[in-house]
Order: sequence, then structure tokens, then C-alpha cells
Amino acid sequence: MTIVYRPNHRKEAMSNVDSESVFMGVSGKRHQQKLIFRRKSGQYASIHCSSLIYEIYPDGALTVVLQPFGYGYVRLDQDNNYIKLIADSLYKCIDKVEKIFSENGISYTFTHNFTYTNLADAILNSPEEDEYLSRYSLYIFSPTYYFPTSRHRGLWEVKRAFVALYPILDSFITIAKGQTYPLEMMLDKLIDYQFTKGWYFSRRKEWTDEDKPFKKAQDEINLPELESYQFIRAGLWWEILARDKWTCCSCGRSAKEHGTTLHVDHIVPRSKGGTDNKENLQALCWKCNIGKSNKDMTDLRDK
Repeated sequence: MTIVYRPNHRKEAMSNVDSESVFMGVSGKRHQQKLIFRRKSGQYASIHCSSLIYEIYPDGALTVVLQPFGYGYVRLDQDNNYIKLIADSLYKCIDKVEKIFSENGISYTFTHNFTYTNLADAILNSPEEDEYLSRYSLYIFSPTYYFPTSRHRGLWEVKRAFVALYPILDSFITIAKGQTYPLEMMLDKLIDYQFTKGWYFSRRKEWTDEDKPFKKAQDEINLPELESYQFIRAGLWWEILARDKWTCCSCGRSAKEHGTTLHVDHIVPRSKGGTDNKENLQALCWKCNIGKSNKDMTDLRDK
């Protein structure tokens, strides 16, 4: 049972709705200010088509989802400039978007397929006439965590993902109003907050008492073969995960369905002469990647 307030300014707005999931997040409807994009009828829309929500499912799964064009009854005019304005805004700072996504475990996919290697390409070039590959089936999501959770295992991660995705949502909403949005400046502030000098950066390595046993167990793991590990660049990392459809090439677990943390693995390890060439890279989950390490040169991709 989900309690829905719609519209939220009316006292009688509360209603009980049978739903398999609980949704809580940010969306918007503005009757006083029409938006710059049109519906298929040719009328200007008054409902924002972007939403950013926490989702909790009956099986105890917790995740955060951004749907750039998530409302099924909002369809944009193909001739409208709104899509191009959004894509252009993302193109200008796509490296920073990818950095924030990679550091927060955020990924995105279409309902049944994935053909683009960055978010701006996916929004601008996806075929509108294809129900399953169109921009309307685009989802941007955090890893999925299952109850029971703790402050530093699940709850903090989805909160962090929500904060990371908010500037992108805010840019979509602001552009829809016909205004400019300083997306790059907001992403710079977010990067400082999370990775450089902000409050989160100063606290990110702290552990609560309930998490200390888990941390101790991690410290006891000896992985000498990873001591010389170097990260590949964010754009290439993103491209490989997109190519392999955000799924582990070994066990088949996916970031979307299972909340699996994916790594980009070198088929031929660097220590044995392997390069960062795309043909030498594959997506593996944490468990499969650790199991393989650099002991063999197994190519686990489907041929």
C-alpha cells in the first residue's frame, strides 16, 4: 500500500494506492508555466517528463532511478529542440558525467538493448519509433541493495547516488522551462564534495561500529596480484561495460537486475603484456574478476 499525495497542496489529496513498489522522489507539474516542449498533439506540456526516485520493491530491493523521459503519457514532438538542448548540455561536460557515474556505480540501459556509449549519444540518437530502443525506455540507476542494510552498506550508497543524479535531473527540468542551467559548474561542485575536499570526502572512509567486523574481514584478504593495478580511463571503462550490456561475461549477473558491481578485466593481464585495447577488455563482476585475477588469459565473452 502506497500513500499518494496528488496534487500535494490539497488537503484531500492523500489517497491509498495498491502498488508493488514504493516510490519517493522528485518530479513536477506546472500549470502556471508551460514548458518548451510539445506533446504529440502539438500542445505545450505542463508536466515534466523527467523523474528521480527511490524505489523499494517487495523483495527488499532498494535502488535509485532517473528516468529522463519517464512518464509514459508525455511524448515529445520529434521536431522540438528540447532533446538537442539536453544532449548539447551533456556533451559539454560528458567526461565529468562519466566520472561521477563511475565513482558512484551508476549505469544506464534501455529496456532490451544498449547501443550507445555515453548518455548524450543515447538521448540524442535513439530511434523514437522503436518502443524498446527509444529514449523513453532509457533508465539511469544506482546499484541495487537488499535489506537488511546499514548506514554504510546500501542506505548511504543510494543516498549518494540520488545526490549525484540530482544536477542532471535539475538540468533537464530547467532546460524544459526555457532557461539555461550551469551543469558543468554544478558537477564541479559535486566532484569537490565527493572526491576532493567536501564533507563527504572527509567522512567517506569512516566506519560505524556495526561495520567494523566487515572491514576487518576485508583487511585480512591478501591480493598481491592486484598491488600494481592501474585504472583505465573513465570513457573506455564506460564503453566496455556498455558493450557487454552491464553484465558479467562469466556468471551473467547484471548491474540492473542483481545490483552487481562490475569491473573491466584485462583478458591478457598487464603483467603479461596485455594492453588497454578494447578487444583485450571484458566486463566481470567483483567475484569473478578476483577468481580469475591474472592467473589465466580466459576470454569469457560470447563469441
